[in-house]
Parts: sequence; structure tokens; C-alpha cells
Amino acid sequence: MKANNSTRLIQFKQRVTLIQESLEAKKPTAKLDRKWIDTQRFLYRKDSKKYSVQKVKLLDTLIPFLGYDWKKPQLGKSKLHINQKVIAIKNELQLGKQIAQSDMYWLNKIRRNYTKNKSYLTTAQKKKLDELNPLLEKPWNKTFLEIENDVKSFDDHIKKIKELNTSFENLPNKYKNWLKNQRKLYKEDKSAITKENISKLDNLTSILKTEWSVDTRYDFKLLQKGCEAIKIKLRKGENLSKKEKSYLTKKRIQYKEGSFFSSKSIKELDSLNPLLGYDWKENKRSYEKTKTFEEHLLEITLNLKNQVSLTRKQKAYLRMQRIYYNENPKAYPKYKFDALEKLIPLLEHDWKYSLKKYPKKIDFEVRAALIKKHLTLSKDTLNLTFEEKDWLRKHRRLYRLDPEIFDKKRKLILDSMNELLGYDWKTYVIERLN
Repeated sequence: MKANNSTRLIQFKQRVTLIQESLEAKKPTAKLDRKWIDTQRFLYRKDSKKYSVQKVKLLDTLIPFLGYDWKKPQLGKSKLHINQKVIAIKNELQLGKQIAQSDMYWLNKIRRNYTKNKSYLTTAQKKKLDELNPLLEKPWNKTFLEIENDVKSFDDHIKKIKELNTSFENLPNKYKNWLKNQRKLYKEDKSAITKENISKLDNLTSILKTEWSVDTRYDFKLLQKGCEAIKIKLRKGENLSKKEKSYLTKKRIQYKEGSFFSSKSIKELDSLNPLLGYDWKENKRSYEKTKTFEEHLLEITLNLKNQVSLTRKQKAYLRMQRIYYNENPKAYPKYKFDALEKLIPLLEHDWKYSLKKYPKKIDFEVRAALIKKHLTLSKDTLNLTFEEKDWLRKHRRLYRLDPEIFDKKRKLILDSMNELLGYDWKTYVIERLN
């Protein structure tokens, strides 16, 4: 019996040694080894007095390597071996790889649990997690918001922007807004920022890839490219597209809102004025005179006499005159009415009525009689027209919505069609097949 116990203890010691060697080599603990340790914990906690003292001593040698006391169950997620997880993340980061999304979620979960309860982690576990801080963008136990909230003074902002070492577009919103506020203050009152602070802001230009005092909602190269495309079109005598018109409108609004355009950008946009025929800083409509009724009529008359198709705007103008007239014929100006009446021979239709033909509504009883006649001749529902099938489907839907309120007279008429249809109109759906 003693020999058996001695053999088991030797095997136990060998198992502990192998686990220790694996941990010393910074290798993640194998799943079988983790289960084995969990089993030893279970046996120890079940009856610590019966558990071998020698085994306890051997397992205690693993505590510095595991990062936790094997005898105590892990808080929170079971089988959460922080030491092994940290080693795996650290190895990945040291190879220059980005932290995996799953590892980021894991660290966030640890941080939340630790924030709620400081006893969630042992001192050894916290120390192990702190080893990741030099390799991470931020300390594992802090959020980006907490770090940003620590930055309050002017110099703190400058220091943080330098540390981030990225262009304006890639800065966190907090620092973007701070720079915008500095620009706004400077524009409203240049004495609001000291010369020393202006110098500090100017030194950020190489990092931000733009001047802090210039509105960064556009890039000069992109602006130059956009202006060049507009120039090419205007030189060819082509009309600007909706996108190009919107681009100019956007720049005009930005300028009027007080965006700090550089003199270089304003000069580039000003070069469009001779080709545009107006100043880009002003709305084009303010340069355009509203045409009178006589001018519209003259253009329409000339086009009709020369057998030129009316433009979309001319058709729209005539349509509006028709609407104004039909709304209140008595209030419509007589001189306009007389002038438009003279256009009728050239238009070849009466301007007071639309050319668009709308189908006349057929009475229910007339439609039912037509379907009956059609069925009597063809004796096949598949030969019904699309309109007739749709009419039957429509009344079936109405009936099924609420049979009680469905018109009784119509129901009788439809019921009389069942024999010709070959099915009950309320339930059968064969006409949907065609």
C-alpha cells in the first residue's frame, strides 16, 4: 500500500514539474493540465484534512507561475487563468501584431469587473496585467475617455496631440473640437490667445498636416482638383452637373458661416468667377432676373413656330398656368388667358387641359357584366384580362378584410358569377397563376 502511495506521489510530482516547466517557458497551460489543477482544487476543498500535505506543498510551488492560488476558485468567469492569457497577448504584441478583438473584449471585461470590485483581482494578477501597459495604446484598467478627461490645460492638450502624432482627420473628436475652439477664439479676437500659445499651435502644423488656424473641412489639393474640373466644363460651354453645383453651394455656405479659408483657397475659387459669370461667394439666383409672362410666352411661341420641342421648363411653365387657371378661372388674368388661347393652334391642343389620358373608372355592375360576357364566350378564367383578374382579387381582399361590412348587393352579383368562374370567387385564387 505504502509502495503504491509512493509511486502515485512521484507521478504527482512529475506532473507538477512538467506544468511548472511549461509556465516558466511562458507557454499557455494545456487544457488537460488546467482540468487536472481544477480537480485537485475540488478534492482539496471537499475535505482539506484528508488531502495529502505533500501534494499541497507541491502544488503551492506553482502559485508564483500561475498568478493565482490554486486552492481558491477564480472569481467571475470560471477557469479564467489571467497569467496564461496575459502571456499569450504579450507574445502577440511583442511580435508587432495588433491585439485581437477577442483579447480586447477580454481586457475590457476584466477592467469592468475590477472597477466594480477591487478584490476581483489579486495583487499578483494586477501586477501581471500591468506588464501589458507599455505594449497597449492605453493602460488596461483605463478607458480612452478617462485618459482624455485627465487632459485639461492648454499645455496638456498640446502635449497629448504631440503624443498622438497623427493628422487632424485621425485625431479623437475631443482634440478636433479643442483645435476648432482655438481657431474660433483666434478669429473673434486675436488677442484672446497669447503669442506663446500661438507659437505652440503653429508648431503642430507638421503633425496635423494642416494649419490649426485654417478650417480643415476640405483639403486644398481636393479643392484645386474640384475647381479644375469645373473650369474644364465651363470652357467647353457645358452645364455644371448637380454635384458640381452642390459643391459650389457648400463652399459658399462654409465661407458665409465664417470658416477660416486660406487666401490660397479663396484665390483658387475666385478664379472661377469669369467663367461662372458671377461671384461664387454669392447665390447665382441673385444675379438672375425673373422672366416676365411675356418673355416666357415669346420663347414658347418661337419654339413652336420653328417646330422645336419645348424644354422641360417651358412645359412646366404651361402646366403651372393650367393649374392656376383651373383653381379659379374667374381670378385668372384676362390678358394671360387671351395670350394663351392664341397658342392653341401652335400647341395643337387646349392648354387648359392635360394631354395625359387617365383611364375612366368603370362602374361595378358594368365591370361585372363585362366579365360575365367574357366568361360566357371563352369559358376559361385563364383567358380573363389582367384588369379583370385584378378586379376579382381586389374584391376578394376587401371581402376577407371584413365580410360583415362588405356591400351585400355586390356580394350577390359576385356570387352569381361562381358558376361561370367554376369556383367560389371568395376563396379560389387560380387567376393569380397567370
